[in-house]
Amino acid sequence: MKLEKPTVDALLAKYGIHVAKGDRVVPPGTEIAIDGFINPDGRRVIRARSSAHAAERIVPLGDAAARALVDGLRSRGHHVPDGAARRMLEHLFMRVSAMFSDAELAAFLLDPVRLHESGYVVIAATVSAPAAINVPPRLDRHARDHKTFRATGQQ
Repeated sequence: MKLEKPTVDALLAKYGIHVAKGDRVVPPGTEIAIDGFINPDGRRVIRARSSAHAAERIVPLGDAAARALVDGLRSRGHHVPDGAARRMLEHLFMRVSAMFSDAELAAFLLDPVRLHESGYVVIAATVSAPAAINVPPRLDRHARDHKTFRATGQQ
């Protein structure tokens, strides 16, 4: 079952994956696609693609596997920046891996993901799951714990 856009956006936000909002203009950058699927052996796989080049790893990804995925793109001729931008891409792969393994998804596609020196933006996302999933609304990062407020009598 294909999930609706508000659910997909909430799911990505839960894992700290940045999505383009509305009609926001996203500056040009390097585009890749990231997808996840279940292989014939029943294992979850993440694949990063750019043009005809692809690299894949079985999830969950740790630091070494995320580095290997970035190295796999680089070894196939894809321009992958060094330094902070490379670490940002590794962290994105680990976040996507966590989402794919934790959320009981059947498959997903983030295409395109636009990479910049200082960040990335997912422009389009498609997610399918065997059944509907419920993603609770996320509090603002500066919000306080509502249970603590109720316990102390503050509102």
